[in-house]
Amino acid sequence: MRRATRTSPPSALLIAALAFVLAPAVARAADPAETTDAETTAAEAPVADDAAGAEEATSPTDADPFQTFNRAMFDFNDSFDTYALEPVARGYDKVVPHRAQTSIGNFYDNLLFPIRFVNDLLQGEVDPAAVTLVRFAVNTTVGVGGLFDPATDIDLPAHRADFGQTLGKWGAPPGPYLVWPVWGSSNVRDTVGILVDAYFGIQTFFVDLPILIGSTAVNAVNRRALALETVSDVRDASFDLYSAARNAYNQQRDEMIKGEERARAERDADLYFFEDLEEEDVEIP
Repeated sequence: MRRATRTSPPSALLIAALAFVLAPAVARAADPAETTDAETTAAEAPVADDAAGAEEATSPTDADPFQTFNRAMFDFNDSFDTYALEPVARGYDKVVPHRAQTSIGNFYDNLLFPIRFVNDLLQGEVDPAAVTLVRFAVNTTVGVGGLFDPATDIDLPAHRADFGQTLGKWGAPPGPYLVWPVWGSSNVRDTVGILVDAYFGIQTFFVDLPILIGSTAVNAVNRRALALETVSDVRDASFDLYSAARNAYNQQRDEMIKGEERARAERDADLYFFEDLEEEDVEIP
């Protein structure tokens, strides 16, 4: 009898990543229940972000030293999304009911339990770790393998936790913004986090490679279908989609690490600081 072989986690990750092609606008939508935070942020305030991006033109800056490379990768991902992933997702959306898409999203979201749980513990977040554990138990049993989300109905909300966030809470700086082909928006710190989180994934260890590739592709198409309207709104509202995606990603990650209130307070303080500098530079005759 032929024995099924399993690929080691790193190899499985690299090959499966080829199936996981998302445009940068949806690249970090890892949690369908949370409705793509970076996209929502970009949709809420695209005009200011784009204005800043327009001033940069396409030349590298201190804040984005790899902008030339990033824009090339962004254009590649955006083209793939426009001409391949989005058409497939729209066809999928017409065939698969929205309720079924939500259940499929819940199923894959439930599989992120080890990543969230381990990183909650590494961050010293005992209460969120307990919530993550109970959510997984409830949704896996009462929620029929994670297809449904009864945990949210009993005040056990979903939250995100990853190793990039853990490194940030440990004090590691984000490093320059990066856009990777296939994966999308990231930075130096979060790129390390992606590789580390791969070792905690349920699918990587317990699913054969062909099934892993197919499963990853289904998850990508399903998530893209759930985000069709959101991504369309962001594209329509953005003068410079690259700048909007970059600023939304950086803001989202900053809020995940520092907390929403602290991150916003620091952004406001920086804004007022630069406004004061501009006023001091003005010479009054």
